Amino acid sequence: FARFGSSLSLFGECRLGSTVSVLDNLFFGSSLHFGTSDVYIHYDHGSSELRFVAGGNKRMSVTATGGDLHGTWASESIISASDRRLKRAIEPLHLRLQSHAAITATSAFAA
Repeated sequence: FARFGSSLSLFGECRLGSTVSVLDNLFFGSSLHFGTSDVYIHYDHGSSELRFVAGGNKRMSVTATGGDLHGTWASESIISASDRRLKRAIEPLHLRLQSHAAITATSAFAA
């Protein structure tokens, strides 16, 4: 058991056992690696972008205004987007099909 005061500074490399618990804040230089050197999270100060890298390839990037997915992604459930601004004159599909059928039938008899 070890207890430290207000701060602990490590330079170089530190290996810890199985669990590290942080109660408040934890600060890293610019990257956090997981297991291998090609799986990590990196903060790019120049672009203010947080990058998630797996297998040496950028898979996700996050900025203050949003983010991007890179590569091929899969979902376990349906992903949908809905924009209320695009919805005008919404009516039930069965009613629209009935009116279309009636117009088509009228056009067929007129010809």
